[in-house]
This record gives sequence, structure tokens and C-alpha cells, in this order.
Amino acid sequence: MTALRLATWNVLHRVHAENFDEGVVAPHPDEAARVASIAALAAEVMAGGVSVLCLQEVSGDQRDALRRALPAGAGLFELAYPRTPQPRRPHVGRLRDATELLVTIVAPGVAAEAGAKLVYPDDPGKGFLGVRVAGAFSVFNTHVSFGDRCPGQLARLAAAARSGALPAALLGDFNAGVRHIAAGLGEDFAAAALPADAMPTRPRSKPDGKDQHIDHVFVRHSTASEAQVISARGLSDHNLVLATVETP
Repeated sequence: MTALRLATWNVLHRVHAENFDEGVVAPHPDEAARVASIAALAAEVMAGGVSVLCLQEVSGDQRDALRRALPAGAGLFELAYPRTPQPRRPHVGRLRDATELLVTIVAPGVAAEAGAKLVYPDDPGKGFLGVRVAGAFSVFNTHVSFGDRCPGQLARLAAAARSGALPAALLGDFNAGVRHIAAGLGEDFAAAALPADAMPTRPRSKPDGKDQHIDHVFVRHSTASEAQVISARGLSDHNLVLATVETP
């Protein structure tokens, strides 16, 4: 039996933040300082016992900051999207490298190797990144589109998770509530249940009818427990979701 603590966090690409007026970045005009703080929080989470951390909306600058902050021996896997976010207006927080990536970090001493990865054909800025961890799990880091493109992307993700011999854990920003995602993945996937009083994974400053719990951990042929949401400390518009995943 293998049990690992896994986590997911959408760290908010700076270009998306300013294009869509995400107020959370207003107190952080210096993007270099913000990405350094995000990297420090990621390193703190890993040091607290997380074996795998899945990150979405990672800029090239953020990836480089993570490499500087993580301990020696940590693994860093990435998927760069073919679409680079473009500013719609003059930006305050300028990036040297605006590439957008999925990044999966694996703690030192935990065996890991690259698995399947895909940019979703109907969205050049969304996809999944697979990593085989500890010879026990296939961990899929994903960012799924909102709306009509979601069902087809979930079908591709579920097919990839079913194709391997290992149990699977699916983590990321799914852009929809847990019931909608569960229906799209299929009955052989189960969600890590958050406590009823858990803070939102994607807080909304204004009511807009959208679900405030859109970041999830799903598992197949394994169990997920001890799920929790921890604060992103104002560094992103998403909070972190953690869960313990265990093989039967």
C-alpha cells in the first residue's frame, strides 16, 4: 500500500490576471516579487509533507522562480502550451517569459517519470500533464476549459487515466463544480470530499453564479481522504487543495 499527499494550485498567470482585471494582483505590482513569493509558498507546502504539487497557469518566469526555490533533488515536469497569453493593455507586472505551462513538482526522494501529456485540441491553452510517481500512481495535472469544451476534454483525460496500468489521480483547475466533473469523467472516478466548511478554492469577489469550488482531486482505483483547502495568501485568485491518495 502506498499513500502520498498530493496538492493542486492555479497560481494565476500575470497576463490573464491583468487582462481579466483580477484584483488579487493589484497589491503585487512587482511580478518578480510575486512569483518569488509563490515559489516560496510552493516550497513550504512541499516541505510540509506534500509529495506531488500540480500547478496551473505557470509563466516562464514562475517556472524559473520555482527552480530556484525548490530543494535539490526535487523533480519538475512541464508542459508548455502553444498559445502564449497576449496583453490586451499596458501591463504593470511585466514578464520576461510569458509562456504558459502546466508544472508538476515531485518531492526529493520520490521516484517519478514522465507520462502521457496532451494539449486539448479545441483549446491551445489547456491540457494535461501525466507523471508516474513512486511506481504506484499516475498523477495527471490538468487545466480544463469552462463551458462547452469541458465534456470533450474530460473524456480525453479520463481515457488517458484508464489507459495505464497504475491507479490514477487527477488534480487541477476543472473550471466547474464537483458534480459536473464527476459526471463527465465517469463512475470509475471519485472525488476527494472537502469539509463542508472548507474555504472556496476559487473565491469570487462578486456573486456571478459560478461555482466557487472548481479545483479538485479525483482518483481511480485508489482512495482520497483528508482533503483540505489552504490559503494562497493573496498571491493568486485560487487557493490550494490538498488530499491524501492511497492505493488499495
